[in-house]
Amino acid sequence: MIEELLKWQDLEFKLSEAFSPATAISRGASFHGRRDIIRRLIDVAFQAGQHAIIYGERGVGKTSSANVISDFLRPLAPGDIVSARFNCHRETSYRQIWESLFEKAELPTKGEFEPFTVNHVVNSLRNVNDKMLIFIIDEFDRIEDPDIDIMIADTVKALSDFDIDTTLILVGVADDVDDLISEHQSIDRCLVQIPLSRMPSEDLAQIVKHGISEAGMDISEEAVSEICTVSLGLPHYVHSLSIAAGRAAIEEQCERVDTAHVQAAIEASIRESGRSILRQFDLATASPRRENLYFKVLLACALARTDDLGFFRASDVREPYSHIMAKEMKIPSFGRHLHGLSEEDRGPILQRSGKSHQYRYRFFNPLMQPYVLMRGMQSGVVTLDNITRFTEQG
Repeated sequence: MIEELLKWQDLEFKLSEAFSPATAISRGASFHGRRDIIRRLIDVAFQAGQHAIIYGERGVGKTSSANVISDFLRPLAPGDIVSARFNCHRETSYRQIWESLFEKAELPTKGEFEPFTVNHVVNSLRNVNDKMLIFIIDEFDRIEDPDIDIMIADTVKALSDFDIDTTLILVGVADDVDDLISEHQSIDRCLVQIPLSRMPSEDLAQIVKHGISEAGMDISEEAVSEICTVSLGLPHYVHSLSIAAGRAAIEEQCERVDTAHVQAAIEASIRESGRSILRQFDLATASPRRENLYFKVLLACALARTDDLGFFRASDVREPYSHIMAKEMKIPSFGRHLHGLSEEDRGPILQRSGKSHQYRYRFFNPLMQPYVLMRGMQSGVVTLDNITRFTEQG
């Protein structure tokens, strides 16, 4: 009896080790998919004067891709590789970025009251011998000081001009590319732009299968497909649903995960979602009417086709909304609700971009989109087949 109990406890512990929904991947051995991105980053690191900016929606794996590049480089590089990462915040200064990176790389820094300039950074890095340095500046878009764009652009240009064996990898959003290049048109040739879209199903499936296998369990192809479909290309949900489905199987003392366990994982994900997600959803869909059209329009938005940065247009919402309402719906029938979901009174839960009659929308928090779909499944408004049909078309 005790041995049996220990067996299931051990499986649950291994599941927790195999999946990491709350943190970015930090080791190459745990990284799956994105081989084209890794190849591009390797090329950048080995080409003199090249640097990179990885941009895309939040939650698509930008940080993980940057984190693991040094692990993939080590077997290929002739010398030592030193990698350091700095996470930016709203009040980040140029000095804070470089003091932290230098400290993590065990390089000498300046005194407390001495200025930290572009020239100092460049001159200090010119004196580093026999090391390939990989510096990751993460969440670059959070910095509010506009002068940082100028100084980072100057740094990229100087490192490239002096052929210093240091690779900068900036991680942010699409706007960062335009801001940086506008400060220094000439860095366009040395700053490789790497857009990161949501992960394709085959890459997501690798994550699920590898993690379940590492935990000493098995999973059906149907269960893998359901996890990947509901996750909408976001690694966070692949990890969280996989671990929850595995735990549901363990509760039944079953070593094989099937679709019933995935359904239990979806219910658990809804129950255990963070307070901010719940609050945002409730605020966005609040309605005194019995037929909650805000919920149904938001659900149609979650089903809409998007571009690589998560944007969709009102025309993309029309077909899924027509399906949800079981009749042909025109844009004027839900345009007011789209507008409302983009207003402060409802979060806003959607970000609106562009001009009137040419608006594009996307979820402010991409993790909200799968959550909305799971709520739609829970309420019986949509099915897994509906999600597959609308999200995989076009």
